[in-house]
Amino acid sequence: MKPALGTLAWFLASGLLFAAEAPPPIAVGPEITVFADGPGKNCRGTPAVAFGRGSYLCVWREGWEGKNGGARICAARISADGKVLDPKGIVLAPNKDRDAPQEWPRAAFCKDTFLIVWHDLRNGTDYDVLAARVSADGEVLDPEPIRIATGPHNQALPDIAADGRGFLVVWQGFHEKDRAFHGHAARVGLDGKVGEPAEVGLAPMLRAAWDGKSFLVACAEAVFWRTGDVVRLRPDGKPVAKKRRATVWVSRYSLTGVPGKGWLLVTHRNSPNAWGWGGPGAMRCYFVLSDGTMDGSMPKEAGYPGHKKEPNWVDASTKDRAVWPYGPSAGAWDGKQTVVVWQRYHCVGEKKSTFANGDLVAARTDRWKRKDETPVPVAASKADETEPALASDGAGRLLCVYEKERKGNVAICVRVLTTR
Repeated sequence: MKPALGTLAWFLASGLLFAAEAPPPIAVGPEITVFADGPGKNCRGTPAVAFGRGSYLCVWREGWEGKNGGARICAARISADGKVLDPKGIVLAPNKDRDAPQEWPRAAFCKDTFLIVWHDLRNGTDYDVLAARVSADGEVLDPEPIRIATGPHNQALPDIAADGRGFLVVWQGFHEKDRAFHGHAARVGLDGKVGEPAEVGLAPMLRAAWDGKSFLVACAEAVFWRTGDVVRLRPDGKPVAKKRRATVWVSRYSLTGVPGKGWLLVTHRNSPNAWGWGGPGAMRCYFVLSDGTMDGSMPKEAGYPGHKKEPNWVDASTKDRAVWPYGPSAGAWDGKQTVVVWQRYHCVGEKKSTFANGDLVAARTDRWKRKDETPVPVAASKADETEPALASDGAGRLLCVYEKERKGNVAICVRVLTTR
């Protein structure tokens, strides 16, 4: 017999009134288009973003990067709530030569200044690493780009980090008569002056990040058994010690500084294949401690664990191979934890080995441990949403920038993320 209680009290006492569904750990704002039809027509990509003095600066390649494509580096400021402050974009280093593409922009902020780096073919022979400063008000401070690395042969694929006193730029380049890439680093001051470059002993695909005490530079070695190395740098940009063999990752990885603790490295596992040799797909986290060693508390992976998530996996492919985490990721420290955004593809074809319709998802991590069992969708339409970049205000709000491709047209889009 039902107790003599009010209806609501009876449901509560019976445990039949379920609590309201908990809000997601990351709130995702509406999609905002930054740029969709500029000088690059329907072609643009490789976005990056940095936060400083209350707003974000989004940078990207505008135009096709091939010969006669005329690709240029463009930028736009985005307010903290996602409003585009420069709807017409800012061209950082105008160049009339369409055979001199500018590619691979990266950005960082220090005090009142953004620094954007990229590689540039304006010398007509090979790539150089150039840069330009932009004020927090959107003014380009360097009409002629800063020459970071302009030696013989290619200097390319730069990355950048800031430490509160200035910037560290890293890149890969060739020595004279040498067929292998070498990794280099140089300090750049707030005044745009470039310090003496130092070889860091790593290449290719360098990444750099600051953890509040020192810089870490990482690379992914181009060998069959894919491995990666890291080296810690002093604030002056010189190596503290020799490089360390760290763990296994691939070229499209992200590196994020965690203040006072070290660095989070995120990478995908492998692409699907018809024979299943590579095992399940996954997006994996590794943590490098402040002394440059790998976190010994990380459990060793168990080889081919089917489709179960291991402790350092923030995402894994489904048993039916319907989705597959793969490709670039991006991370940012929100003031309490690291937020990571990564790509996840839908798999099609008889063997489910062909990618289609890339989406973006996100999760929070505590060092190498995932805090969210189920990733939060960030951009998951019928279009391809790929190439994420992420920056944070350090107080729980972030901006995710990405490419959105539909029917051959690519737009640069953003969404504001808020952690709970």
